[in-house]
Amino acid sequence: MSLAAVAQAGPIVGANGAAGSDGTTTGGSGGDGAGSPGSGGTGAATAVGGTGVAGVNGNGGGGGGGGRDISYPPLTYPTGGAGGGSEFGVGGAGGTSTAPPKGGGEEAGGGGGYGGLSSTDAGGGGGGGGGRGATISTATATIAATDPVTGGIGGKGGNGVGSFGDGGGGGGGGIGAVFTGAGVLTVNGTITGGNGGVGGDGGLGYGSLGSYPGGGGDGGTGLRVTQQGATVVVNAAITGGDGGAIGIGQNSNSAARTRAGAGGDGIVGAGITIVDNSAISGGMSGGGTTRGNAVTLTGGANVLTLNAGWSLLGNIGVAGTGTTLTFTQTTIDATVANIITGTGGVIVDDGRSGHVLTLSGANAYTGGTTVAAGTLLIGLGGTLGADTGRTTVNGATAVLDLGGTTRIQDGGLTVQNGGTVRNGTLSSSGAFDLQDGNIGAVLAGSGNVSKTTVGTVTLTGTNTYTGATQVSGGTLIVNGSIASSSGLTVDAGATVGGTGTLPTTVINGTLSPGNSIGTITVAGNLTFGAGSTYRVEVSPSAADRTNVTGTATLAGSVAALFQPGTYVTRNYVILSAAGGLGGTQFAGLASTNLPAGFTTGFSYTTTDVLLNLTAALGVGQGLNQNQQAVSSSLNTYFNNGGALPPAFAGLFGLTGPTLGAALTQISGEPATGAQQAALQSTGAFLNLMLDPFVMARGDAGAGGPALAFSGEPASDPSGNFSPETALAYARAMPGLVTKAPPLAVVEPRWTFWGAAYGGRARVAGDAVIGSHDLDARAWGLAAGADYRLSRDTVLGFAVAGGETAWGVSTGSGKSDVAQAGAYGSHRFGPAYVSAALAYAWHDATTTRNITIPGIETLEGRFHPQVFGARLETGWRLGGPALGLTPYAAGQVQAFRMPGYTEAAAFGPGTFALSYAGETVTAPRTELGAWADTRLAGRDRVVILRARAAWAHDYQTDRRLTPTFLALPGASFAVNGATPDADLALLSAAAELRLANGIALIGKFDGEVGRSTSTVAGTGTLRYTW
Repeated sequence: MSLAAVAQAGPIVGANGAAGSDGTTTGGSGGDGAGSPGSGGTGAATAVGGTGVAGVNGNGGGGGGGGRDISYPPLTYPTGGAGGGSEFGVGGAGGTSTAPPKGGGEEAGGGGGYGGLSSTDAGGGGGGGGGRGATISTATATIAATDPVTGGIGGKGGNGVGSFGDGGGGGGGGIGAVFTGAGVLTVNGTITGGNGGVGGDGGLGYGSLGSYPGGGGDGGTGLRVTQQGATVVVNAAITGGDGGAIGIGQNSNSAARTRAGAGGDGIVGAGITIVDNSAISGGMSGGGTTRGNAVTLTGGANVLTLNAGWSLLGNIGVAGTGTTLTFTQTTIDATVANIITGTGGVIVDDGRSGHVLTLSGANAYTGGTTVAAGTLLIGLGGTLGADTGRTTVNGATAVLDLGGTTRIQDGGLTVQNGGTVRNGTLSSSGAFDLQDGNIGAVLAGSGNVSKTTVGTVTLTGTNTYTGATQVSGGTLIVNGSIASSSGLTVDAGATVGGTGTLPTTVINGTLSPGNSIGTITVAGNLTFGAGSTYRVEVSPSAADRTNVTGTATLAGSVAALFQPGTYVTRNYVILSAAGGLGGTQFAGLASTNLPAGFTTGFSYTTTDVLLNLTAALGVGQGLNQNQQAVSSSLNTYFNNGGALPPAFAGLFGLTGPTLGAALTQISGEPATGAQQAALQSTGAFLNLMLDPFVMARGDAGAGGPALAFSGEPASDPSGNFSPETALAYARAMPGLVTKAPPLAVVEPRWTFWGAAYGGRARVAGDAVIGSHDLDARAWGLAAGADYRLSRDTVLGFAVAGGETAWGVSTGSGKSDVAQAGAYGSHRFGPAYVSAALAYAWHDATTTRNITIPGIETLEGRFHPQVFGARLETGWRLGGPALGLTPYAAGQVQAFRMPGYTEAAAFGPGTFALSYAGETVTAPRTELGAWADTRLAGRDRVVILRARAAWAHDYQTDRRLTPTFLALPGASFAVNGATPDADLALLSAAAELRLANGIALIGKFDGEVGRSTSTVAGTGTLRYTW
């Protein structure tokens, strides 16, 4: 510690006071002592101020000041001289010690001198004031732990003498230390203000009159800081001096008419920072009932940092308008029970360390409270200062916790920059200025609420304030209630939202219910202005909603914001007014993130507004006919109120080719191939039974008209055969009749045959329809028997067993087939008429693979049937060796498919279909010609045949009607690949007939169209006897 040094040689003792002059009975003023009080010089450790000379009927002279001690440590402490003995003589003030400490000693101001004794019936002199302990004048200083500093003790007041001799007042205690620097004072040693002097005793009184004791002197301040910007680090106790006690009265009529001395303040300053690591205490009053302030701040911006070990005894004074005290505590929570008084304000700023400051005193400061960072908790019995002060919570980490109490703060409330107010009730007749933050506390009183700038304020309490609510900037979220407000107005550019309750409301800006998805209530009427916006969020399961207890007047537009997800509900009630809508409607609708495949619109009842989500899957996506049929069925189902399962709803998130591919997968097209394969199989069976040249049914030698048979070459124009040729025919074709012998009797005979047949058809898909290339296959084994009723009539029957298979890119199918038929043929000379009937039964299965949204395999099993009939007629031209047979045929098949349902072979089976049963009739006509020639050899004949014809199919649609099992009623038509209606038929066959009645036949058939091609083959073994 550095003190102002005094450089003087030798001891200096204050001179005696001069004698007081004579005066009246009331006493004239005595002359001051020479020191007035005498200025003590630099003297010995025992230097004492001179004594004032007694005045006669006047005031005594003042005692001289105590000498200054520059030696350290002092042996004794200088004391002011005693006051002169006279009426109201005043003791000399104690001297002030200013010597620097020199290791391990104490520094103390001199004690005040005793007040002079009074003469008879006059009051005693006042005690002298104690001297200052130390003056610290350097910018930065440290008081060592071994160097405590103490202010001088005030002198005792002089005693009264005589009947009316009142005691003199005690002298004030000296200041412990004064810091005049602007830097940092570190206090490691204690600083104590001097105690006030005891008041003088009163004199004896007579009768009911009496003399009064003197009042005690005030205790001295512990530390006074004179420069703004200075910092005091308190590592050791700083204590104000105790006040002096009141003197003693001399009889029972004495009464204390003056007070005991007040305790001195611990620290006094303006614009300073105090870092409290120890105890700061005000001194006790002389009567022991009150305590001086621990800290008194007289101006400027002050900071009090509370660290571990801190302690405050006594109140905190914050004096002067504009004076502030900022509490910080960066390492601990702290509770300040001390009462804060004055006209200044309090700021809480913990440096954003998250600690809690608790105020539990009945504070009376009037300058308002600001929470800038950290938490300010109002403890039990605590206050935010006087009711007239304004409270401000300003900062993202700033929290005002009312501690469950109710506070009246008519100065109003400001919350901004993310501040929080919670846990209690704040009542005000002033304005609630809410800009940005969270208010969990209840706002009460008659004040108005205003929100004027950007930022969001959230109210969660059930508020009871009755003033108006105005939102002209930013967002007000009401998750509690402000129904008690006289009305809410939301200006253009501002927003109100939440899930709480509003009063009668006028929206010129934006109403946005919910915190994401939620419902807000208007306890009153709701009016939308022309430029207003009603913003609602929509999810797959819910939407924002406003419930109005009164009427709702609609105007402005609705902004619908759709959240991600799969949508399963068609419409949402977004506003309901118990008092009705009055025929009003919103003027427009704008949708954001509208799910693909949907459109939106409104519908109204007398009380409700509904936001309709209408399925429009595939609209504008360039889908083909099959894909559009599937999407239309989903749209119809959804728009009729059906709820789409998540897997189906997921389709609505797809667009373009991805959507098209998905719709194709679930369309069920593979099942359409069953019809093509079944008709192909039965058509081959009918043709096998009625081939006019198989098994020699069309041969002339099999009962037809007599063919020329002679020894002429086969090329003879007469048609006669040479003997060699005739013999070959006779052996290979024993039924052949020559024209020379008489007609022979033809015995009935049986012909048994067996055949293998098979074919493959390829039908091209159609991109417009959405069908895919079909590959259909059919094969079988057939056996039959002919019975010749006459030389012109043959009847027969046949059975067959085989398999069909088909496939498209999205699935496949197959069936086991059993067929039976009957046929007959009759000749009229060179003409013939043949007919056949067939029945086929199929055991069919289909398989589809689905890869959206997961993987599943669907299988269906059903038993279609086919009924077929064919009628054919022809006329053979030419001779036995070469012929041409034009023919015409009509054929009809009925494909009867029962209804069946798919099941999951793998996966959940979400997209399984149920197919409606149906019967398709497919007629066909053929016009063409067969050409044949015979080549005879020894014991054998080879017959070659070829056909060319035109066929026309009258029913080529391959259409089915499936329904999604998960969506009852969601039916659609799906088309398979369509074969050509007009086809070219080409056939080639070779037959080898042996003399033993065995014949081998091989045949190739082809059908060719623009998008259809079929190749088929037949191999037959025949035995005739």
